Order: sequence, then C-alpha cells, then structure tokens
Amino acid sequence: MEMNLDFIAKACVSFLAAAVGAVGFALMFRLRPRALLPGALLGGAGYVLYLFGMQLSLGAVASSLLGAALVGVLGELAARRMKMPALALTTIGAIPLVPGYGLYQTMLYFVEGQNQLALATGVETLLVAGAIAVALGIAAAVSRSAGGFLHKKEKGGDNGREGGELGEAKQNG
Repeated sequence: MEMNLDFIAKACVSFLAAAVGAVGFALMFRLRPRALLPGALLGGAGYVLYLFGMQLSLGAVASSLLGAALVGVLGELAARRMKMPALALTTIGAIPLVPGYGLYQTMLYFVEGQNQLALATGVETLLVAGAIAVALGIAAAVSRSAGGFLHKKEKGGDNGREGGELGEAKQNG
C-alpha cells in the first residue's frame, strides 16, 4: 500500500514538472497561448505513463514508446479538435520524454574514458529516441488515415469528391 502511495505522489509531482517543462518549451518555440494547456497536459500525461511503464519494469524503451504513443494519439485528436497543427502539440508533449540525461551520461562516460559504458548508454538512449519517433509517427499516420476516411464519409457521394472544387467547376462550367 505504501509503495502505491509513494508512486502516486511521485506521479503527481512528475506530472506537474513535465507539464511545466512542456510549457517552457512551448513558450520558447513561441506557440500560441491556446496551445499551452493542451501541450502541458500531453507532456504530463505522457511522462506519467512512462513512469508507470518503468514501475512495471518494462524498461526505458518500451515505457517511452507507451508515453509517446499516448502523446501522439491524444495530440492528434486535440489538434484536430482545436484546428491547429498536430506537430505543435505532439512536439511539446514529447519534450519530457526526450532522453537528455542519457545523452549527458553518454558524453560523460566518453570523456572519462569508460567507452564500454558510454556505448551501452548511447545505444539505449538512441533506442529511446527511436521509440519516441516511431510512436509519434505511427500515431500521426493512423490519425491521418482515419481522418481522411472519416472526412470522406462525412461528405458522402463519390469518395468525398462530390461538392468539392471539381464538383463546383462542373456545375458552373
């Protein structure tokens, strides 16, 4: 029971820290103010899911993949709802997952001459970064595929072409 309360407390503090970090990068990237809250929520939620994966002993790569997948899916949905670029929200949401400490450790081990440790840390860091990229890419691809299908369904007719620019040109011309 105590372990669960400790994890919940750690998750709450980590959520806030990740949200603040995401907002900091959003401000640095000069995102619109209306993107700050969704970006903060995405960053916090993705990082908490990462922590949960680590708590389950999934490892840094799988945990990062889960966190980034959550950020990607929710970021795509939020961007569509808010009518803004998904890249802005997903980038900000993924910032807390970026393995900056792993990069630092890799460089430190190289400088100290601990090449084996540097290579091991560097490979894991690259795998984490790759997992984040893959998860965000898959979420974007699935969202765009599903979004295109839903958009065509809403328009109806000949695969969504009816009533578009070509349809209007045919009627007028």
